[in-house]
Amino acid sequence: MHMFLGQAARRFRHAALMACLALAGCAAPGTDIHLEPLWSRHALASGGTEVEALGGLYLSQNPIPGSTSRINGVRPLWSRRRDPDGSRTTHFLVPVGFDRESGTGHTTMLLPLFYYQSRNEEPQHEGLPDRSRFDLVAVPGLLLSRSAKGTDRFALFPFGGMVDHLFTYDKIRFALFPLFLYTEREKVRSWHVLWPIFGRSSGPQSRSMRVWPLVGYSARDGRYARWFWLWPLLHWHRERTPGTEELSSTKFMFFPLFGRTRIGTYRSTTVLWPFFGYATDPRGNYWSIDAPWPFVRIQRGGLDPQAEERTRLWPFYSHFENAGLRADSILWPFYHRRWEDYAESQRKSTYVVPIWQSWDRLDRLDGSTSSWRKLWPLYQRHEQDGHVRYAFPDLNPFWRSEMIQFHYAWIWELYVGERGRFGERERLWGGIYRSESTRKESRHSLSGLYASRAFTDERGDVVERSFLFGLLRWRTSGRDGFDAMRPAFPGPGWPAEMIDAERATREPRQ
Repeated sequence: MHMFLGQAARRFRHAALMACLALAGCAAPGTDIHLEPLWSRHALASGGTEVEALGGLYLSQNPIPGSTSRINGVRPLWSRRRDPDGSRTTHFLVPVGFDRESGTGHTTMLLPLFYYQSRNEEPQHEGLPDRSRFDLVAVPGLLLSRSAKGTDRFALFPFGGMVDHLFTYDKIRFALFPLFLYTEREKVRSWHVLWPIFGRSSGPQSRSMRVWPLVGYSARDGRYARWFWLWPLLHWHRERTPGTEELSSTKFMFFPLFGRTRIGTYRSTTVLWPFFGYATDPRGNYWSIDAPWPFVRIQRGGLDPQAEERTRLWPFYSHFENAGLRADSILWPFYHRRWEDYAESQRKSTYVVPIWQSWDRLDRLDGSTSSWRKLWPLYQRHEQDGHVRYAFPDLNPFWRSEMIQFHYAWIWELYVGERGRFGERERLWGGIYRSESTRKESRHSLSGLYASRAFTDERGDVVERSFLFGLLRWRTSGRDGFDAMRPAFPGPGWPAEMIDAERATREPRQ
């Protein structure tokens, strides 16, 4: 089979060479070639070149070195982006696979099978070697870890393991879980046998014990004391914040029938938790009611201007206000409206799920603006940092994702247009039609059939045209008039770089 393919490739190259000789001209290496949806190479208005094959299944962007990211991939199976700073990002089996490598570390993930991360850490003292650590989590319960000090940890759940700094715990040790479990967190040591039935913990100022579900107790000196009996039926808590005795709280619950909480002047009562409840604090004119939760909830913050205020008659209407945020919804989950006003930014958004999505954002630090519009499944438009991208249709009904857009949108987008400091570009489905324009040059191409290039030089306004795979080419200019051009099969054969192609300053399309 390999021998057959090799012979076929040699015969194809020989035939192409003979055709070029017969036609007295082939496209020079690196020049524009437009044979989509099979294969094409184009000069980019932003600088560099782009190669596409099979309508966009394969893509390779090679920008001006150091200007922006280099991207290549077979979408949506695999793609790789190399950034000017040397970091590398790879997506595979999008969206479940991810790999990123930079000067600070390396991360690889394939959900839900495994997650790996290594990090390089600066030495604490001059002359010491750099320290590194890594973590590997894989199904069915494997965990490997090496700390920055070089200590190895291993766990194979549920058989046994020794792990440090996982979740909120400093240490975790277990054997034949749930038979035995030992943990440390903030100098509190805990032992569990037949977790969660038997448990005991002790620390500098805390202690606890549990014989679940009969009785359980935990306390911290001067902070809290918590009990339960016949879990989950009876609960009693007493808590306080040091130095604020008036805010000490007492909580009692006979689950799920009745519950009572007291914190200073605050009182709350729960009946048939979590459905019915009422809370009030006369000191701040605060009150709230659930009747029943989550369908009806009314909350008023009283005198505190930073407090939350909420009115919810779910799913018909909901209103929420907090410091810098206001959100409304009607006929949840279909209509949502949000206003966000913070020190660094201001943002307004409207969502009519799944038909309409829009937001406008102002960055108060540098004055820049950005916006997003999507009329599903017909149209989408995104503007940021002077760069505008618009396309139709947009079959993705979910929220905007650059990763999903890069790997899948080429399948359904019939038209894509971009405009920015680099110039303008347009593309029809499968790459059949392409255009790239800078301030001094524009190129338009319809696969194989027709292409044009317009620019201005010492001859005045110059227009070059190519027909039928570059077999017929000519140039017209204000000074020289009509001038025949050498064929450039398979055409159009325009130069590898565009005039005035600016270095890209926008983010890569990934």
